[in-house]
Amino acid sequence: MMVKRVLYFKLKEGEDLLKTVEKVLEENEVDFCIIKGIGGLSKGKLGVFIPSEKRYKEVEIEGSEGIVEVASLLGNSIKGEDGKPHPHLHAVLSNGEKVVAGHVLEGCRIKPFIELFILEIENGDKVRNLFEHRWKTS
Repeated sequence: MMVKRVLYFKLKEGEDLLKTVEKVLEENEVDFCIIKGIGGLSKGKLGVFIPSEKRYKEVEIEGSEGIVEVASLLGNSIKGEDGKPHPHLHAVLSNGEKVVAGHVLEGCRIKPFIELFILEIENGDKVRNLFEHRWKTS
C-alpha cells in the first residue's frame, strides 16, 4: 500500500478530540488512513477494553496546571459502509504525576491544541472488511 496524501492540522482549544477528528476526516473525504498526533488536553478520558465484559473501563486524567500532555496519539480510520469515517484512536497521556494509556473516548477536551497528521492510504477498499466490526454490531 502507498500513501495517497498527507494532511496536517492544528486542532483548536475547547474542541472534543474524537468528534473533531471525525469531522476533519469527513470534510476531507478521507477513506483509509493512519493518524498521529501530539499536543495537550484539559482532561483526558480513555477506555481500557475488558474482553470478558465487552466494554471499556473508563479512565480519566486531569492536569494539575490545567493541561494533560498528549505524549502520543496514534490510530487509524476507515470509511464505513455508511459513508462515515470510523476512527480508532489510542493515546498516552501524562499530567506530570501519572501516565495513562488507552482508547480515546468522547470527552477529551483539547487544550491548548493538538498537532494532527493524517496519512491517507490508497486502496482502502482492500482492507475495509478487516474493520467492519466498527459499524456492524452482529
